[in-house]
Amino acid sequence: MAHVQAQGEEARGQAPGQLALANVRASGLLPAAAPLELYEEAHLNPATGVLQAITDTQADLLVLVARPRSFLAGLFHRSVTAAVLRHCTVPVLLLPAESL
Repeated sequence: MAHVQAQGEEARGQAPGQLALANVRASGLLPAAAPLELYEEAHLNPATGVLQAITDTQADLLVLVARPRSFLAGLFHRSVTAAVLRHCTVPVLLLPAESL
C-alpha cells in the first residue's frame, strides 16, 4: 500500500501512512490476514507522488480513492485523481470515498 502526502503537510496525531494502512485494513477490501507493506512518498505534487510510487513499487494495479469536492473547490483546485488517470501506466480501480 502506498501513501502519498504533500511535502510540508503536517501530520495530526497518528502517522498519516499508518492511519491510511489501518483504514485499508478496516475497509474489508482485503482478507484480515493479507500482508501489507507501507510505501510512503512525500512530494510537492500529490499526483506526481502517486505516479512515482507506482514506478518505485512496480505496481501492476492502482486502487485510488476519489474524494468528493465541493463546487468551489472544483473551480479552484486541480483534481489529483484526474491528473493520475491522465498519466497512469497501469490499470486503475477508482473507488468513491463514501463506499469505504
